[in-house]
Amino acid sequence: MKNNLKSKKRLLLGLAVCVLFISSSVFVTVAERTDEDPFTICVLPDTQMYSQNYPSIFTCMTEWIADNVEQEKIEYVLHVGDIVNENTVYQWENAKASMSVLDGVVSYAIVPGNHDYIGDIGDRDTSMFNAYFPVSDYENWPTFGGIYESDKLDNSYHLFSAGGIDWLVVALEFWPRWEVKNWASQIVRAHPDRITIYLTHYYLDPNGQHSDCGESIWNQVVKNYRNSFMVLCGHAQSTRSISYSNYGNAVHEILTNFQLWDYGGSGYMLLLEFDPEQSIVLAKTYSPWLDNYLHGEPYEFEIEFDKSDYVINNLPGLMNKKPNLIDDSP
Repeated sequence: MKNNLKSKKRLLLGLAVCVLFISSSVFVTVAERTDEDPFTICVLPDTQMYSQNYPSIFTCMTEWIADNVEQEKIEYVLHVGDIVNENTVYQWENAKASMSVLDGVVSYAIVPGNHDYIGDIGDRDTSMFNAYFPVSDYENWPTFGGIYESDKLDNSYHLFSAGGIDWLVVALEFWPRWEVKNWASQIVRAHPDRITIYLTHYYLDPNGQHSDCGESIWNQVVKNYRNSFMVLCGHAQSTRSISYSNYGNAVHEILTNFQLWDYGGSGYMLLLEFDPEQSIVLAKTYSPWLDNYLHGEPYEFEIEFDKSDYVINNLPGLMNKKPNLIDDSP
């Protein structure tokens, strides 16, 4: 009988320790999610000319990111596509070597641009992209949410928390197929408590207007959700715009690309510095290769950002609803 009582006491003590441990873990998580310290998202533009002609500049960019993760509080890196200029082993090896600098240091999302496809884009042959950036390299990352097609990184989504905000990144292929946009819509609708950033290669034209591709993404996905906050793209020359969703919230659309500049872009990248407490995002364009900032639009600007404009959990009816999908399939 005494042994049974001792066993019960040990069991109760063990349960108490487990409860204390779990409670402590929960408090740590809550503390992390309510921390409104500033943080940075780095946006890599089209790197095709670096992969072809200036791989050391590409590596300089990713080494700067890796070296400054703590100082700049870099939470995520987003690559807008056109990773290479031509689908050759040499260029893909250069791109992989440069991007691998970030592995184990900071999470990133990457999408294929039109130059990353083999042959006709309609064939959707991204075999070299997926050979050098296989899903298996990323699927175990804590921020990796999932993919549209098995063993293909062409379309993926990512989940992370920073600045006291839960974020969703939806990364889409070049000129997304109708069924891909439908999938993206489902992902955003399934995460109404996460503010969404979209990443795709071709969305804006140089005049800041939606391209035909961008308009289809806007109509089928972006405009239908209150938590749509930003679209990041490349392909043309740098510009930006603001559109308004069906809920009236501003969606900031930013095109970042320098491929026609000297040395394939001279190492410039976009730094988005979020300050949730001050409700602003400072956009800066910096080259670690030149150690130089660009000034003036569209390289340096400020975005007003109030997270309550995008996610309000206590007001039913203002959250995501199932949209009326536009069938723009061929």
